[in-house]
Amino acid sequence: MPSVFESDPLLVISALVVVVVFVLSAWPRKRRGVNRRPYRRQHREVRRRGAAPQPSSRRRTNLVTDDEWRAFREVKAGITGQKGEAAVARHLAHLGASALHDVILEDSRGLTQIDHLVLGRDAIVVLETKTFSGVIAGDPRSQEWTQYLVQGTTRTNFQNPLRQNHRHCAATVEIVGDPAVLVRGYVVSAGKAWFGDTLAGVVVDIDNLADIFIPDDSRRADRNALRLAWGRLVVAAQAGEARRAEHLAGLRAKRGLAA
Repeated sequence: MPSVFESDPLLVISALVVVVVFVLSAWPRKRRGVNRRPYRRQHREVRRRGAAPQPSSRRRTNLVTDDEWRAFREVKAGITGQKGEAAVARHLAHLGASALHDVILEDSRGLTQIDHLVLGRDAIVVLETKTFSGVIAGDPRSQEWTQYLVQGTTRTNFQNPLRQNHRHCAATVEIVGDPAVLVRGYVVSAGKAWFGDTLAGVVVDIDNLADIFIPDDSRRADRNALRLAWGRLVVAAQAGEARRAEHLAGLRAKRGLAA
């Protein structure tokens, strides 16, 4: 006697369709490249011409307010930044450099906060530390750079740290008050971010920190003037410490955060 499947070919075809649908629905999405391939294409584009990856739309949860979300991000960024600054401080100590960390200085434009001031062999060195991850795209001359996280779907704009450190260098030059003393500024990456081609060589990796303290053989530094300038910066840093709370309150007000 023939089986049910032999007597009804349509039943056989229906059963095969059900099996195929079940297998495809259970197959891991990662194997089919649904999640990974777009991000790889974005990275190749960034590497090719320093362009920013095109983020897909992603909305955060509505369980928190905008103010709560901004406050959370500020705290998280502060912790990450402190870790990066601590790592740079350890590298400077290993190099045996005289340094001031997390300095508040006041010049004719007001108060400014500097991550590290270092007494080099031929110059005063001003360091701005950034602890980024993901992909960083931008231009050395632009107002802002952009950070991309979570496979290119999370995008954050932030102030160009080169312009930020230019402000720090200007305050340092004003306090030093001696044109014979060279002031150099650098942005140091203490994170694992990858920088686009347009930013290649602009940011110093923490592992190459020692390279920026190699003296410039083309000029002869006045060591006495350099020591006097460093003494003025130490005094200014001590005075600025008393105004730290004022500076932080000003920053929070500027960002629209509660005191």
